Amino acid sequence: MSDGGTSAQIAIVLQAAALGDGGLLPQNIDNALVTYIKPQVAAALLADGGSADPAGFFLQADQPGPAIFVRPSNSNLNPGDNVSGTAVAALISGNVRQVSSYTNQVINSTGNPYGFLIQSVSSVDFNQSGNVDAYENELVSLNGTILTKFSDQRLGFKAAMMTTTGTTVQADGGTNLQLRLPAIVADAEDLQPGCTIGLAKAPLWRSSANASVAQPSVFTAGEMAIVCPAPKLLSAVALGSNSVHLVFDRLMGAAAASSFSLSPSVTGGVTGSTIAQRTVDLTTGPLMAGANYQVVASNLVTDTRNNPVNMLNSTANFIAPGAGVCTSALVISALYTAGGNANATYNADFVEIRNRGTVDIDLTGWSLQYASNTGTNWNVNALSGVIPAGKYFLVQGGTGNAGVALPTTADLVLTTIAMGATGGKIALVPSTAQLTAGACPTGYSDFVGYGSGVTCAEGSTSGTIVGASAPSNSTQAIYRAGAGCSDSNVNSADFSGAAVVGQLPRNSSGAAPAACVCP
Repeated sequence: MSDGGTSAQIAIVLQAAALGDGGLLPQNIDNALVTYIKPQVAAALLADGGSADPAGFFLQADQPGPAIFVRPSNSNLNPGDNVSGTAVAALISGNVRQVSSYTNQVINSTGNPYGFLIQSVSSVDFNQSGNVDAYENELVSLNGTILTKFSDQRLGFKAAMMTTTGTTVQADGGTNLQLRLPAIVADAEDLQPGCTIGLAKAPLWRSSANASVAQPSVFTAGEMAIVCPAPKLLSAVALGSNSVHLVFDRLMGAAAASSFSLSPSVTGGVTGSTIAQRTVDLTTGPLMAGANYQVVASNLVTDTRNNPVNMLNSTANFIAPGAGVCTSALVISALYTAGGNANATYNADFVEIRNRGTVDIDLTGWSLQYASNTGTNWNVNALSGVIPAGKYFLVQGGTGNAGVALPTTADLVLTTIAMGATGGKIALVPSTAQLTAGACPTGYSDFVGYGSGVTCAEGSTSGTIVGASAPSNSTQAIYRAGAGCSDSNVNSADFSGAAVVGQLPRNSSGAAPAACVCP
């Protein structure tokens, strides 16, 4: 056991964690400062009531480090406390070196300044090997820009790549610097690529998937200074003769009916508006059948951060329903639900969507939601990407062991979609809010119920689609008639089964089929 300086003691514990003890423990850590209290993230709780991502605290004595994370939680501690204790056991968990057993803790003093330990890492290049080692567990500050969308991490967290003045985009389009925070915070704050983030003090973690990736971590929104780009109006689709569905790229906060206008104008103008996350549904005066319209959002339309809409992206065009114009532009055109099952042709489920309209549609803010054939709980799968006018969009779902990979490149892979081979229900929804009303909900753009015993289907509350979902027919998919154009709102009439080898899955890069002509 070393009785050297505090930083030397912490360095020994870090070495012990890397070696799995190596005979270096127990080790005193004397007169260290508590720099950060890490809370428990609820989603990280294990089934036995334990925690895979426990609460704890960080200890450091000098700048530039080293520092150590101590897993056992102690509710009596606060940043600025000077403490002594004994590290009895240490390990590497999630690629982070940490103390897993800590005894003999004594609080020597409280309220000590600790800001002098914070190191600015905005100019540090974390793409360079070894730089993450120099700052692991230490308290850092930085200013950076979110580069990618947030992706799910283990234990209820999300992370997104960042750039700073020191860490720039590599040849592969990414960086070795990620902002890590609880998923509930990332979603509530609507953090997207282009948002700039300022961190005044945050512990530097490592990615559990890649030890070379630095992850400054925060646990509450208040720890970040956030500035995001102005919202953009992405698309508009007429849902009826007096209803228009708008999709924005951010969570919307204010969108009064009076903040929108139509060109050409309609009698009564825009009379109502309803916000649902990234979408706004407008109620209008009667639209002229088959006419081309442009909707314009004024600068009174704002996101949840009170940013007014970007005036360069404040308009969208749509066609009103009428003779030959499809009332619902987007429909589910095909389903393959036996992917990966015994004797399956393909190892993955797929959902094919067709844009029956004449303008491109951005799927940001839309979702595919699935429930079992008798289920009432809807699994929400957010969509992204653009469906060109008249074309298809291929969504690959969950995979299994049997079958070969899809022969057509998917426009979007959502492994959380795992449809029942013999029956189920899937809805195309113009929002990412979970459907309610149980087994047979409302609020969707298109709905398909398939298989025996299904409790909801278009055209019947107990309808059955003529499909090929049974295991004995795992080489078949069900297809909407008319190359995905026909929509009588009766699933059993619109869909029929056919072998998937005779009809390759269709994606957005394929040749445009004949235009849909709707009654």
